[in-house]
Amino acid sequence: TIVVPRGHALLDGPYDNMQRNRKTRMTVTCEDGRILMAVAVKSVEPKEIALPICPDDEIAAIRAEWEEFLAKMPAECTDDPEVEEFARVTWYNLWSCFVRAEGCYTSDTMLMAKKMMTSTWSWDHCFNALAMANIADETMAKQVAMNQFLAPFVLQTELGVLPDMWNPDLETRWGTTKPPIHGWCFSKLMDRFDFTREELETIYIYLKKWTGWWMDHSDTDGDGIPDYPQ
Repeated sequence: TIVVPRGHALLDGPYDNMQRNRKTRMTVTCEDGRILMAVAVKSVEPKEIALPICPDDEIAAIRAEWEEFLAKMPAECTDDPEVEEFARVTWYNLWSCFVRAEGCYTSDTMLMAKKMMTSTWSWDHCFNALAMANIADETMAKQVAMNQFLAPFVLQTELGVLPDMWNPDLETRWGTTKPPIHGWCFSKLMDRFDFTREELETIYIYLKKWTGWWMDHSDTDGDGIPDYPQ
């Protein structure tokens, strides 16, 4: 159900059970700088939410946020003019995939993409962490990198397993889980940053439970080699 009490929404293609045709798009326009719109998926009751929008202010705020992030791009990315533009586009792609902390995302978290893979997976986030470790502000780099690294451990079960995929609004999948590269990833972060004893003890407990799950609960034939079901 799509409700637009104020403003205008133009849908130039069909919806089928709320699954929009990827070749179509929705265009939304404002009235008096405001729009009132609600979208309900599945059986959720629609709730009308007023969104005060001033396009110029919104654009200026987002541009300022982007320019602040751009200023933190690693210096070596600008050393060679031939790769600088590619580096800027890549840096923008990383920045644009962040979503605000919400639900099981306890900090701003990078999605795999804003189009199809609009979730986080329990090994992709490690590569996000390593990318963010290169921010040209060591304090910020450590915080953002560790936020990405720790993202799935918020959902770690008592047995130690991590979810395969999760997002703050729709679903968390447990049917399988990704290979345990987390110790390797954290070793790279240890090479880059200093950690307190308390931080190391916290990560150790997470990784110990994670390793224990693979060795104790993911070896179905008892041959000492963990299984990775496809």
